[in-house]
Amino acid sequence: MAARDALTVPATGLVRSGNKSEICLVTDGAVDPPRGIGKRLEAQVGIDEGLRVEPKNDTLTGRALVIVRGAGVLRAGDPVIAVPAKQAD
Repeated sequence: MAARDALTVPATGLVRSGNKSEICLVTDGAVDPPRGIGKRLEAQVGIDEGLRVEPKNDTLTGRALVIVRGAGVLRAGDPVIAVPAKQAD
């Protein structure tokens, strides 16, 4: 089987409810500090490696700010401030 590139996000950024999966994003953001409005975007789940998942949605790009903490309580339209994740050494 050939390897393929896939966009993956932390599994905590995906909210699952029944058969529905949504990814939570920061939209309409200012740059410094990155802040904006919380949005839920429906997504199918492709590869699921436990800690990271592949959300399949045609509008999702690799530059999206994914909400990975508190995503389960986020309501669409909530104001959010993005805090960069710590990079692994």
